[in-house]
Amino acid sequence: MHDAGFSPNAITFACSLKACASLGDIVKGREIHSDLEQRRLLETNLVVGSALMDMYAKCGQLIKSQEAFDKLPRRDLVSWNTLIAGHVKYGF
Repeated sequence: MHDAGFSPNAITFACSLKACASLGDIVKGREIHSDLEQRRLLETNLVVGSALMDMYAKCGQLIKSQEAFDKLPRRDLVSWNTLIAGHVKYGF
């Protein structure tokens, strides 16, 4: 997308994070996280924030998932369930 001159939107980021979570690709997930930080999307988009939390939780990075949760502009049912599911999976 970048090479073709297109800029990803929030849905593109959320889907990319879901793919990283499914593959366990923490390296690419961190790259996307960095891009999100630069674009300040985590401060404004709950869907992207929850997708980031989910990616970190599914990759076993519960502290990073919690940090993403703490940065959300507000918390909803999805974000709380994502955080709880990560903790249940890894027994913390």
